[in-house]
Amino acid sequence: MDKLLLNNLEVYTEDAPKKMRWKEAVQYAIDAGNDWRLPSSAEFKAIRTENKTSKLTKFQKDYYWCSEEVYPGSRDAIAFHMGEGKKYEDTKTCLSYVRLVKNNFSHSDDPAGAIVPRINEILINIIKENKKELSDDFDFKVLTHYGYGKFYLGKLDGSYDMSFYSLVHYILYQEELYPLFLNSAQLKDLEQLVKNEPEAIYRPKDDAENFDFVQYEMLDHVTSCALKTVRDKLVKLGHSVQLFDSHLGQEE
Repeated sequence: MDKLLLNNLEVYTEDAPKKMRWKEAVQYAIDAGNDWRLPSSAEFKAIRTENKTSKLTKFQKDYYWCSEEVYPGSRDAIAFHMGEGKKYEDTKTCLSYVRLVKNNFSHSDDPAGAIVPRINEILINIIKENKKELSDDFDFKVLTHYGYGKFYLGKLDGSYDMSFYSLVHYILYQEELYPLFLNSAQLKDLEQLVKNEPEAIYRPKDDAENFDFVQYEMLDHVTSCALKTVRDKLVKLGHSVQLFDSHLGQEE
């Protein structure tokens, strides 16, 4: 059977055998194994657009469950209507269709090459939106829709609540960039972390086979690039960046 491919996303060519409640759909994806998962609403939108041209698979003109909850632990989740091309909030106990996807990324595909520019763009926009209120004295506080809404770009000494590292973590999470380099078990750990420890940031388990790749080639590299981007943007705005230079190992 042909595959429906959208960039590096593979779409299963058939729906699940029956409509399901959201938690049943999540479990169905886990049981399917091989890194199959529920798509995000943004992925469903892109799939719908691509499938109009490729016509490799058939979708019902109805609701399909997405991976997102309205908020962690919410009684509602997001469903995408493939007929209308819109997303809706729906109670998790409602029945909707299920279609699985998985990422086709391999290490050689260089997911960092796709992630770094996206995060840098987002951080620059956050700084632009907050530039009138940015202050060295307040650790460059910014307000944004990511995470719990308030972060300090100058908090660089740990992974604690509202730090720079926490902001990068939430961008990776909410922009659905983690699936580009985490496996299915790690994505499950990520969801539990966001739900139970929202002030923390993700780190792979020490015994994970892909630990070096996830921690050093992805998380550390992405964060370092993001830090340099923020540093350079603050310099252009006339701010002192001595703390950033210290963490980047360079002189101002």
